[in-house]
Amino acid sequence: MDLEIIDAYKFDIMLKIMLDQSEQIIVDKDIYQEQVEEREQAILDRRILAYQLLDMKKKIREKEQEIENSQNHLKDLHDKVREETEKNELFRGENKGELEK
Repeated sequence: MDLEIIDAYKFDIMLKIMLDQSEQIIVDKDIYQEQVEEREQAILDRRILAYQLLDMKKKIREKEQEIENSQNHLKDLHDKVREETEKNELFRGENKGELEK
């Protein structure tokens, strides 16, 4: 029995030396599998977030384009109103001059 204990200690020591030299650790299979699944889920989550971010950026660009188009349309309308106002003032001035004659 003493020989079995010595062999067990010898095995433990040899295993420890081997692991120390290889810089590896022994992990329970279930724990390892859980870590792999967590890592895979984290990668999937990052991909989902990346796609959501790209989608949001696309929507922002579309909204910015809509705003720019609306601003250009508003500027065009403002220019037309100003032109019509100037035409009306000229027309009133001409009519006023004709009425005074």
